[in-house]
Amino acid sequence: MTAKVFWFSVDYDRHREGNADLKVRGRRLDGDAPPLLTLRTTNALGDPYDAMLTGVYVPTPGCWEITGDYKGQKLSFVVRLYPAK
Repeated sequence: MTAKVFWFSVDYDRHREGNADLKVRGRRLDGDAPPLLTLRTTNALGDPYDAMLTGVYVPTPGCWEITGDYKGQKLSFVVRLYPAK
């Protein structure tokens, strides 16, 4: 599965930073899997804040924890992905 994930921080300003130094990692919680793959972080216009944008590729269905790290501030969320029918 491939998706675009938008990340927001009041500390991010695309005019000052351009493409943010956002690190995104993921791990499968319910079994073994190849690593989550991510594309280079870019930016997107937001209101009232700009956004950091990255593409992620989750290699297998299952329960995944995805974590973004921006300037030492981390945010994690968990998603369950089901096989396509």
